[in-house]
Amino acid sequence: MSDKMWMVRAEVGGKRFSDFQTRSLVAIGWAAAGDPTALVTRAGFKAAIAGALPTASRGYMISSASQLYRFVREININDRVVAYGRAERCYMVGRITGGYKYDPSILSSSPNTRTVSWEGQVARDRLSSNTRMSLGSIQALFVVPDRAVRELLGFLSSQTSRAS
Repeated sequence: MSDKMWMVRAEVGGKRFSDFQTRSLVAIGWAAAGDPTALVTRAGFKAAIAGALPTASRGYMISSASQLYRFVREININDRVVAYGRAERCYMVGRITGGYKYDPSILSSSPNTRTVSWEGQVARDRLSSNTRMSLGSIQALFVVPDRAVRELLGFLSSQTSRAS
């Protein structure tokens, strides 16, 4: 099993949190870039983003291409994943169970998807301020620091033991 954990934003303000939960998935946007399934290199992803967002700043294009590349090419089955729901004030933690899929019929604004088995939730207010800050990046996708992973999994494990 993988120890890597990815934060995947449930869109701005966590508005897709319940979709992530009920559909057992995570998803990111950049719909205008089209289906990146055939793209292999970072340069290919940069070209797709540049073509889709020609007026965006160079920094935004590079960051967007990098996040899309990582979602499509670097996330692996069994990697852990976490998503935040602002209204719920909690983090959902799970494992990636399926390969990358481009499917605008699921969430049209976030057609880049991966299936997830959700394992549980951790209340935001239970986490240390350092972990909350490390999970607060505005990026749609990033690797969660090890310290924050340990804290999230510790709370998740304690909930599982109490339920047994």
